[in-house]
Order: sequence, then structure tokens, then C-alpha cells
Amino acid sequence: LWGMSLKQIGINDIARYELEQVIKKSPCNSINDANAYESLSNILIKENNYEQALKYTEQERKIIADKGISLMLDLDTFFDKEYHFLSHEQKMDYINSHIEYLKGKLYYQKDEAEKGHTSFKRALEIYPGNLTILDEIADLVRENKFPQAEFKRLANMIMKYYQDKVEDNQLPFYYYGLAETYRLMGDKTDEGLALVKMALLLEPGVLDCYETLAGLYIQKKDFASAKLVIQTLINLKPQEKSYQELMKKL
Repeated sequence: LWGMSLKQIGINDIARYELEQVIKKSPCNSINDANAYESLSNILIKENNYEQALKYTEQERKIIADKGISLMLDLDTFFDKEYHFLSHEQKMDYINSHIEYLKGKLYYQKDEAEKGHTSFKRALEIYPGNLTILDEIADLVRENKFPQAEFKRLANMIMKYYQDKVEDNQLPFYYYGLAETYRLMGDKTDEGLALVKMALLLEPGVLDCYETLAGLYIQKKDFASAKLVIQTLINLKPQEKSYQELMKKL
């Protein structure tokens, strides 16, 4: 818990040390171990160390598959909240999707773009709710490094996934998922703004919503509104450097 708390406030060096002590001293089969592997993987991803992050995530998958346990997430993002609604099978799909994502990141790091494309597509096909991957694919499309038609196919698949959430009475995820997909596609900005505001009404304080809201305002060139939203993000999570950098850009 100490290691995870340090990670949450951005003191990653000490967090990494504390979490590594957990997996060194533990028999590697409890929820503490799964959480330690999850948090360590996230720290390593920020350091672009995808190879070690992949190893930790594979260990995490083994524990969850064997024990059927749920991770203890931070609950400040929509996926953290959505995770608790997933069945064990869906949780395994998410972990497998995340592993494919890390394999893709490794391929891109080694300049093996085609293999990276394949891993990213496979990751989304395993678990379409993994919006982090669509975000990265959108960046590749803007750089002409990923086929536009394939990006649209994946975006449509994700929209279908979130539309099904309406039937499950999970409206906040539906509103947020569609709004973020519209933002990434650069399409239906006004509709996306309406959707993400509805998500915020139902789930206030979730960082993802504010990030999407700011992004949609930027697309609309309403920079004054975007700055107000980013200031809210800075107030909610002052240790997050990316918010400060975005404010400077605006």
C-alpha cells in the first residue's frame, strides 16, 4: 500500500523499490503481488521500459488466472471503475489485451512497425475497451504511420462495444467511451462534448472525463474553456507533469 501510494503521487523511484520488495518477499500468489506487478508495470511504461513491463504483466496475468482475484485500482480513471463490473473472463481479456499492447510497444521500439500494427490491432480485438491503444494509433495515423481505413474500422468496433454498455445500465462508460472515440477520430466534436458532460454528471472527479473534455474544447479551438478544464486537472492531480505542459502549450 505504501508503494502504491507513492506511485499515485508520482514518487516513482521509491515506489518502485517498495513494490519490488513485495514481489521479492512474497510467494507471488496473492492480490498484493498482482497489485505490485500492475503498479510496477505502469511505472516502467512511463520509463519506456516495455520489456520489463511485459514480464511483470505476464506475472500478474498468471496470478489472476490462478486465483481469480481482482486488482485494487486507483479509481481515478474510467477504466479503474469499469474494471469492477467485468466478469473474470473479461478481466482476463483485458490483461491479454494489455500484454499484446506491450508487445506492440516493444516492436515499435525496435522499428518493426508492421508487427507493432498487428499487436495493436490484436489487442483491441481482444478487448475493445482499451482506449489507450486507440489513442496511440490515432497519433500514428497523424504521422502517416498507420492505415487510416484500419483506424476507422477499429474506432467503429470500439463504438459498438460502448453502445452495448447501454443495455448493461453502465451509462457513464457509454458516454465517456463514445466521447473519447469521437475526440480521437476528430469527428462529431459537439456531440462528444455533450456526451462527456453527461458522463461527468454521473461520475464527477474522474480524470479521464476532464482530459477528454479539454481535448474536445481544443479541437473546437475554444482554448479559454480548455484552460479552465486543465486547471481543474492540475488541482485534482498537481503532481501530473503532462497537465502543466499542456497548460503551457495553450
